[in-house]
Amino acid sequence: IILFLIVVVAAFNIISTLIMVVADKTREIGILKSMGMNDRTVLRIFMQQGLAIGVVGTLLGTGLGLFLVWLLDTYEFIELPGDVYFLDTLPVALDPLDLLL
Repeated sequence: IILFLIVVVAAFNIISTLIMVVADKTREIGILKSMGMNDRTVLRIFMQQGLAIGVVGTLLGTGLGLFLVWLLDTYEFIELPGDVYFLDTLPVALDPLDLLL
């Protein structure tokens, strides 16, 4: 459920960004249409831009997450109170299936 909510928020952010870009580029869209570009081509341009934003965000987020897991596994810098928990530091584990999701 949490992963689904994260995906919904990310999709909302991408859609909001595309709407802002379209609103910002209205003049340029008008120029392209006056030069003969049809609506489908203009839509494809913005869809490709949204796809690029999503791919770059996914790659950067995955890379940053993997780096954070490596840092936590190597340096164990998040300490837990020993009188409350059975562990002294926060354990991390990377499951390849989680990475694929």
